[in-house]
Amino acid sequence: MAIDSSSGMASAGTKLFYSKTDDVAPTEVADVKTTPEVGVQPQQLEVTNLGDETQQYDLGMNNSTALAFSVVYKGPTWNKIYANSGNRVIYNWKLVYPDGMYITFSGPFQVTVQGLDINTPLAYTISISPTVVPKFHKSASDESSGGEEIGGDSMGYRPMFVKTFSSVAAMNSYDDSDDSLIQGDFVLVNGTDADRGKVYFYNGSNFTFFANIIGPQGVQGVKGDPGLSVRMKGKVSSLPALANEGELYFVGTTLYSYTNGQWINLGDFKGDKGDKGDIGPTGKVGPMPDMTEYATESDVTKAVSTATSDSVKWGDQVGGRNLLLGTETSYVGSFAGSGDSFPDLYKYSFVSETNSGLTTGDVVTWHFDWSTNATAYGDFGPYIVGQSYDVIKSTGMSHTEAVTPNSSMKSGHASITVKLKAPINSSSYQFMRMYVRSGFIGTLTISNMMLEKGNVEHDYVPALENLIASSQTIPLPSGTDLYTLLEGDRSYYVNQKTLAATMINCPTASAFVLTIRTISPGNSIGAWKIFSLSLKVLNGEEWHAIISTDGSAKQTISMPWTLEPNDDSKVVHVTDTSNWQKGGKATADDGNPYFAVNAGEDLFTKLSSAGNGFRTVYVNASAVNNPSGTSMRGTTLADNNGNIWIADFTTWSGYTYHMVKWGATSTPIVTTVDSSSYQGKILTATDDIYNLSPGTYSINGSAPLHAPALIDSSGKMYATITVKFTAGYKQVEYWDDYANHRIMINSGNWNPWFVPNTFGKDVMIDPHNGTIPVNGKYITPVSSNDLTSAIATMKAYVDRKIKS
Repeated sequence: MAIDSSSGMASAGTKLFYSKTDDVAPTEVADVKTTPEVGVQPQQLEVTNLGDETQQYDLGMNNSTALAFSVVYKGPTWNKIYANSGNRVIYNWKLVYPDGMYITFSGPFQVTVQGLDINTPLAYTISISPTVVPKFHKSASDESSGGEEIGGDSMGYRPMFVKTFSSVAAMNSYDDSDDSLIQGDFVLVNGTDADRGKVYFYNGSNFTFFANIIGPQGVQGVKGDPGLSVRMKGKVSSLPALANEGELYFVGTTLYSYTNGQWINLGDFKGDKGDKGDIGPTGKVGPMPDMTEYATESDVTKAVSTATSDSVKWGDQVGGRNLLLGTETSYVGSFAGSGDSFPDLYKYSFVSETNSGLTTGDVVTWHFDWSTNATAYGDFGPYIVGQSYDVIKSTGMSHTEAVTPNSSMKSGHASITVKLKAPINSSSYQFMRMYVRSGFIGTLTISNMMLEKGNVEHDYVPALENLIASSQTIPLPSGTDLYTLLEGDRSYYVNQKTLAATMINCPTASAFVLTIRTISPGNSIGAWKIFSLSLKVLNGEEWHAIISTDGSAKQTISMPWTLEPNDDSKVVHVTDTSNWQKGGKATADDGNPYFAVNAGEDLFTKLSSAGNGFRTVYVNASAVNNPSGTSMRGTTLADNNGNIWIADFTTWSGYTYHMVKWGATSTPIVTTVDSSSYQGKILTATDDIYNLSPGTYSINGSAPLHAPALIDSSGKMYATITVKFTAGYKQVEYWDDYANHRIMINSGNWNPWFVPNTFGKDVMIDPHNGTIPVNGKYITPVSSNDLTSAIATMKAYVDRKIKS
């Protein structure tokens, strides 16, 4: 219980606590004897000039010295803290005073044992090096407290959720400058995304996930008793004080229901005006009814005219169509930090001027995801070439139009909204370009780029033109030159023999399907692009070619049409090693089945000098330009005296590297494919999870060997398993239909399955009875998707606890 410090305060009751960032509750440092002076001392900067009569000073940088706490030595408390001394971990510290005032700061600590003298108790010193300026918090005592004891363990009622946030990102960016949160508070994410209903614990400096109050949908309950009848009573000028349960009244055009002893507003009601009907026969004249209890046409029209939409704020401009072509492919660029760079995102060009309809005064928003492995940092940001505009707003950016990554922020999402000063004209080389400031060293990846009309950001979708092109197989007209179809990733077909005979640069006169894929898209205007052509004939033949183009009339046939062997005369047998390319060779290959890149040799140089043709390549872990740092094996296809080559390598841990070089002076581009994205088979009861290769697998009823013990009530398991290698160890992740998520890791030996971030402290929903075990007790989560109902249920529970 905190004391009243209106007249002063003694030191008795002062306590020191510490915790790691992800700890739910802090640990007290027991037996503290003395505390240091806490705060910062600014340096004095002399600013005296010749016009001053006395020396003048300004405040410079703050200087925070190490904070030394003297602690009485007692074995049990010593055992809890000494092992963490000097481990360079940054802990969160909280110094609490008797009246509830407290100071928070962060930093690593070191323990030193104090000297002994005759007849003196042993003590030790905890020296903390603050990494942030200590933050002071107000006292629980003030002039309005009337001298009562408040704060501390008896700070009065605090709501179950002290604060709500629209998203996890908004919560993490919250600045508690007004001290509205104290350590131990719970906050709720009450947005519209997948994080809705998540509860976080505030530990004094940041937030730790605790639980989700929205559980999975439960099983259908038994049929309930018949409900109360609902009776429409008519229209009144004001609601009566009392009514029967279920009675409905209109007040104007607003409908009210008498439910559980109170009137419930059900909203205004008005239907759309219908079409004028045909004139019916004249009826008999009857008595005039009393219409005072019914809504008039004027009442209903007024109710609808005042209705508003809650989904979009007034003033918002909504688009939703992606006006950039080619965004299905991520941009990847490497930078060496020498001077500002302006790489063109030329593949992110605008849709046709007719389709985009963007002109002077239009508001547009572009947004994207980004990631980097940079070791040195500089600003970057996409912009429109040849266009001027006024910036309206930006999010996820360090300043108006740029993102600045750092060692703790190497990925994110950013958006910018602008007002155009000129029309967008796709025919005048207007496209997206990237600005990268000098000093940026590393690889930068831009993905899910979207430019849309309006100031409201939508989830990423490709341009409609790309969706149509990628989903259709296009028929070819007579006389088509196949080498002119190099426009992107598309498929074509010819379904008649006579039509196939008219095709130009076509290796067959039979019906076929042609698939074209982009190998290298080029990275600027006029840069050469490389395409692979795969032609499948209905008789089973397969032909392959590789073509390079600069986007105009210039073309290079890197590999002419080559027939894939489909008869025994062109198949190499294991006993016939005299010529590994039996029959006609596609290129000037010397027949050698493989070559090696040894330690110290340059991988790129060896690939360029190996000669034209196909090769199997072994790469030593210590080879220069080996991106994996471990042994690799793969294949390469080279042409044009080694100036153009494509290579794919796989490491022992399952990672794949794709490399492309398309000119004598170009720098090879290296991209990585995560093998965990490969779709594996459906596992059976005889499959062993310990022995799975990297990839994604399905469990459809039968639990495989070493699966977690999470079968459902029918003895079945329906889940997804992902296997990948990370930092030298094998990791398996498990998700099932009950939203259970488990991880198992092998860094030499397999550890047990555990819930992410709670190894040894599982907090999960039991799929059989729907409860959550917490500290030996079982809590039933709210099963309704109505968050308002869930909050009301939990508040009622707290109110009952307070009253009891």
